[in-house]
Amino acid sequence: MYCLDKLKEKLKEDKVDAFLITNEINIRYVTGFTGSESILLITQKNDYLFTDFRYLEQAQRDVPWIRIIERKVSLIKTICKKLKQLNIKKLYIESLYVTFNQYSEIKNNVKGIRFIPTQGIIEKYRKRKTQE
Repeated sequence: MYCLDKLKEKLKEDKVDAFLITNEINIRYVTGFTGSESILLITQKNDYLFTDFRYLEQAQRDVPWIRIIERKVSLIKTICKKLKQLNIKKLYIESLYVTFNQYSEIKNNVKGIRFIPTQGIIEKYRKRKTQE
């Protein structure tokens, strides 16, 4: 939870609406969730884990404090729908891990969104040892 709190602080400080985390290792570090085929969206208020039906039960058990959203269509289409609902305008993305296809699909489906590429934000926290 330490890293999740730090990421929320960073969003607030930088006046960014949300952080889209696509790297499975980073998702595991931030949440403790070990399933695959998932993407994490952190906002200043709530957090969302997008996954498919195979990992729903595990996600509900492992990360009950995060809102779990089952993808019914493609993972990115489900995320686009949520980004629109939340009126996300500024979005951190992990530039080393977001695919061009993911980037393009979000850009084409969520009008007015501004991507802010990041590198190493979560990895920086992973390198530090905490009391947890």
